[in-house]
Amino acid sequence: MATCHSLTKIEGELSGDPLDLKMFAATGWILEEPTEEETALHNQLMPTVVHPPKPILTGLDQDRPPGRDVSCEMGIVHQFPFSSALQRMSVVVRRLGQKHMDAYLKGAPEVVASLCKVHTVPQSFTETLESYTRQGFRVIALAHRQLEPKLSWHKVQSLSRDLIETNMDFLGLIIMQNKIKPETAGVLHDLQRANIRTLMVTGDNMLTAISVARDCGMVHAHEPIIIVDAAPPKDSQPASIRWNYTDNTPQAVKDHQTAEIAVEEGPYHFALSGRGFAVITEFFPQLMHKLALKTTVFARMAPEQKTQLVEVLQSMDYIVGMCGDGANDCGALKRAHSGISLSELEASVASPFTSSTSNISCVPNLIRYENGLRPALT
Repeated sequence: MATCHSLTKIEGELSGDPLDLKMFAATGWILEEPTEEETALHNQLMPTVVHPPKPILTGLDQDRPPGRDVSCEMGIVHQFPFSSALQRMSVVVRRLGQKHMDAYLKGAPEVVASLCKVHTVPQSFTETLESYTRQGFRVIALAHRQLEPKLSWHKVQSLSRDLIETNMDFLGLIIMQNKIKPETAGVLHDLQRANIRTLMVTGDNMLTAISVARDCGMVHAHEPIIIVDAAPPKDSQPASIRWNYTDNTPQAVKDHQTAEIAVEEGPYHFALSGRGFAVITEFFPQLMHKLALKTTVFARMAPEQKTQLVEVLQSMDYIVGMCGDGANDCGALKRAHSGISLSELEASVASPFTSSTSNISCVPNLIRYENGLRPALT
């Protein structure tokens, strides 16, 4: 949490991904970057350093044995930035006074676990992860690996991340709650009353996304959600689709290709992952428009897939509005008919509109404005 991030200082203030900022703040540690003079003097070899707050000496501290180092300074030697495709990031660090370096990794739990030694991943991992994500929590996994002492600073700079991000020791899970903003449910209700369809597209875990969709009223409590689990060809088996009800056992499907949904069951929603989106795009393109009509939750979507989804909806003659607050949303914000950035950071550069508030309360106002403007232009 203190080292595995992409934070930097701008005019003395920490800046970076909001999630990284929250995690780093929780540690209470301090980040110090080399000055321009230090960088020039050491030919850019000076690392960013993080350390806990310096202790306040009391009368008891005067009896501490001389020469004892109570500091825990960590130099961030190299960083492998977060990749949406890989769903992870990592850093190589060296602790003050130690001869070896360490690698720290964080990312999507299922991805991190796959890169760890099997015996370090608890047997209850899957059950625990599902328990938290079903409650709508955002979950990130952490891992660590001690690197060989012979690795030098120069050698680390040239290593690929595949050589670092392997054979890790699983450390645990970080559980975070991203509370729904008070304005969200009311705005979504107003949009639904106006017969304006809303859907969620996120990079988060599927079960987390489904829980949030229910909590904010995008999916009502009595409406079933069916996860569309599409798998690519494997071992001479063709690409397949399974239809799994979120609250029940998997639906029995003939040849895994077709499913019957009783009309009398009332409204239902599909949920589709980024992996499933890619499989359907390549192997079942004839289903894409049909699924897009009923899919309300798109989870674990890569940035380019968000853009592709906007294009699919536009090809169906939808007028598409998109709200986003991060760099991963830039492509979709730019491609949508009306892109609204809820942040003044990266997303605002690509978006035609930037909200002065970090919530979706501006959406109805923009729709009213556009509806009033369109007749005036025709």
